[in-house]
Amino acid sequence: MVMGFNESRYNSLPFIFSFKWYEALALNKTLLSAAENSVYLAMVTGIICVILATFFILGIKTLSKIIHARVVEIIEQVYFEIKSYGHEEPKKKLIAGIVLTGGGAQLKHIKQLVEYITGMDTRIGYPNEHIAHDSDDDISSPACATAVGLLMKGLREKDKKQIGEAQEEKSEDEVEDQSNQEEKPKVEKKSIFDKWVDKFKDFLDNAE
Repeated sequence: MVMGFNESRYNSLPFIFSFKWYEALALNKTLLSAAENSVYLAMVTGIICVILATFFILGIKTLSKIIHARVVEIIEQVYFEIKSYGHEEPKKKLIAGIVLTGGGAQLKHIKQLVEYITGMDTRIGYPNEHIAHDSDDDISSPACATAVGLLMKGLREKDKKQIGEAQEEKSEDEVEDQSNQEEKPKVEKKSIFDKWVDKFKDFLDNAE
């Protein structure tokens, strides 16, 4: 900037103060027109960016208010169902509190909002403890917690069914064994005295 006032063409020393180059620039219509266009484009671009940013911020705030209102409605409805269940009674009290799962559990400050509305202990449910430690982050997120829980429930129900079928087969086998034992003729056991009597009778028969 300072060397622009130097009369030397190559900005060499000694420094000689002069407006020579600015006078030449003022007489160059092509450069002036280019400078005007640059300033005009910069102003138009700046105005457009300000307008778009304003609408974007207003849109985000409006969308945030809509989402917040819907989330509050859902939480209040869930809390109403919990109160209808009678969680305030000692026998029906939810010891673990409220567990949030699904994609909605990833909303910012959702845990604090639920605790503020319900006054109950709240935590985010992660399926980490039920899946392999090297699983993808997408699978270990709260969005997949419900799916993992349903899979675990299905496996437990399958195991119960298999155990029940095995017990039924065992009981059927026991019934068959009992019926077979009942069908076998009972052999009367003779006492020692009866055996001596039978031998004495055989002896008398043989003696005759």
